[in-house]
Amino acid sequence: MLSSTKEMNQEKTAVTMATICIEDLEVSTTIGINPEELDIPQTIFITIKFDININKVSKTDKIIDTVDYDNLSKTVNTLTKESKSKLLETLVVELNDKLTDLYPIKNLDLIIKKPAALNNAKNVSIQLNK
Repeated sequence: MLSSTKEMNQEKTAVTMATICIEDLEVSTTIGINPEELDIPQTIFITIKFDININKVSKTDKIIDTVDYDNLSKTVNTLTKESKSKLLETLVVELNDKLTDLYPIKNLDLIIKKPAALNNAKNVSIQLNK
């Protein structure tokens, strides 16, 4: 049994971290080791999952007090299109380094799926967990 409304309100404000997940962000880029992969852009899908502190934004309800996931997705799109990486392994590390430098995020997980990598597979993917 709760002893007071004040204690109940304190329990509600104790939540400070939350997870945001952008699933299968579609990006067109040139990546690969075969010449034909580098001639024509191909579609890859990137899932970005991270923790943020929501203590301030939960009180203000203002985008400036959180991570603007639209802005973050545009950053991922731009970085991926401009990347000179030939391998998914290189690209996933590049994205990790840039996103953790540019945004106040914790525990970043990235998954990059490349559907055109193998003819007999739905996709090839790499997952980086921090």
